[in-house]
Amino acid sequence: MSIAIAADTSWHDVLMSNEDLFDEIVERKGDAIKFQRVLMNERIAQMLTLGDVEAMTGIAGGELVRFLQGENIEIFGDAADPDDDPVLASGFPVHRSVDARLILDDGREPLPEVLDAAGELTPGMVLDVVAPFHPLPLRRLLGQRRFSSSAWPENECWRVVFMKRKAA
Repeated sequence: MSIAIAADTSWHDVLMSNEDLFDEIVERKGDAIKFQRVLMNERIAQMLTLGDVEAMTGIAGGELVRFLQGENIEIFGDAADPDDDPVLASGFPVHRSVDARLILDDGREPLPEVLDAAGELTPGMVLDVVAPFHPLPLRRLLGQRRFSSSAWPENECWRVVFMKRKAA
């Protein structure tokens, strides 16, 4: 591979240099197949890093990068699930909201809008997302982008709130 591989390397760039990569990931973590439509979408791929893909698919931290750097990894381990932030569940002023149901009803993927909304927030600001799907992959993804979160079922869907944390 001719590009430098690190957690912040563009997912799109890596895909363009290795057309079999997604299949190789699925061989090592079978349930990653459910992310095919999202991860193979060119617009979304340009918004993600290798670290983001690891987080979304639940691959243990650093294993995808080490695999791409040449380490022999037969099966990817599982990432830890994010803890609910009990403070967020008690309520905070919402700065941005995304209703993924409306976006999906329009035939589009909601991830770009969620990432755009999250990217506009500064530390302490809150993003509220309503989704018809379980938010664990989204919580992992934004968790690695310095967001704490809390999620709960609500009215036949999921509500998840994210708060941007300060840089360490």
